[in-house]
Amino acid sequence: MVVSRNANARSVEALAERIRTRLADHLYRLGGGNIGRLSGSIGFALYPFSVKKPNRVSWEQVAAIADRGAYVAKENGRNAWVGLYGTEQTSIEHVCRIKQELAELVAKGSLCIKTSIASELKLEDQKATPRATG
Repeated sequence: MVVSRNANARSVEALAERIRTRLADHLYRLGGGNIGRLSGSIGFALYPFSVKKPNRVSWEQVAAIADRGAYVAKENGRNAWVGLYGTEQTSIEHVCRIKQELAELVAKGSLCIKTSIASELKLEDQKATPRATG
């Protein structure tokens, strides 16, 4: 997790891209003459999160939103960054449904996504799995 003061969308996107490219370009010496490579799946969101009442979204919730962005990057091939932004339509109820209903919220304009991924994003909502009883 990276925490930064006085960040804006443009500077955070540039930072995410620098981190992504430096991870992917670096050669890691593993010993025995072996070389390894890594890539990163980066998610981010700005705090305060842009909703109708921004002070109602805690920094922990914003961290969870950023984490969902990282999972979207992983689900779309890795080595990418995904930023999730609130819109004028975003409510606290939308924030609470990001994990389960991300695709629907984006489709309705309740959230905005910016990404380094050039192809169309696959957004799969994470439905709750029923627990076994007994």
